[in-house]
Amino acid sequence: IQPVETVQKVIVSGYVWRPGVYKITDRTTLYEILKRAGGFRPGAYPQGIVILRKSIARMQQERLKKAIILMKQTLEKEEAGIMQADLTGQQAQAYKYAFEAKRRLLQEMEKTMITGRLVGLNIPPNLEALKYSPSNIILEDGDRIYVPKVPSAVLVFGEVLNPSAILYKKGLTVKDYIQLAGGFTKYADIENIFVIKANGVAISSQTDKSLIEWDENSKRFVWGMAYNEILDYKPKPGDAIIVPTKVKVPVFWRPLIKDVIQIIYQS
Repeated sequence: IQPVETVQKVIVSGYVWRPGVYKITDRTTLYEILKRAGGFRPGAYPQGIVILRKSIARMQQERLKKAIILMKQTLEKEEAGIMQADLTGQQAQAYKYAFEAKRRLLQEMEKTMITGRLVGLNIPPNLEALKYSPSNIILEDGDRIYVPKVPSAVLVFGEVLNPSAILYKKGLTVKDYIQLAGGFTKYADIENIFVIKANGVAISSQTDKSLIEWDENSKRFVWGMAYNEILDYKPKPGDAIIVPTKVKVPVFWRPLIKDVIQIIYQS
């Protein structure tokens, strides 16, 4: 009996000349598939390419599941303890606020559809330049590749009064876009605001290294500056500003919760 050969495929959509389903091998690269798809159409924004991968989705789902279990256990214990405590009205109100913030975060986590986005790729507008780039990755069976059009807005999500897409204007800072979105809600975690770039990379006031970004005027990649204050950062079209919910969790959980929040908004 001859073994059945498994056919590996990827899906390409968006601003390419020949969207469709393409067969791949264990060595097929992103460049090869984009080349077979005819390359980028006018108006394409390859820097914001979205690649969804099943193996990454499974990993993210496990992280999310773990974080939800930990959050629920903590919330149940805290609420049980508070019910037995003798608190003043002000203390009770403070705990009510904290519990409400955690429940809001839990609801957001539970309804998240994990996509498994592969982040951190720097795809040059010139497809041929991708051929020898570190971003010319080996593809996996089931990958979904989407090439978006050039964006015109900056997204503002999370704890602002009017989460929305705001028309990009050169020179505006994160603080400016938040003000245009109505400002912060009472649940906003102002100290942990972060920005998700069009390629999925997240940066915050804790970012301790420079970023490589494409300069449209000089038509080359340039080093960005290190941003010590996220509110002063000037987003580019397609970036998303995230104002997370303020919630107190044990110190050793904070990296997990932060990671999960980034996964939520990257999805």
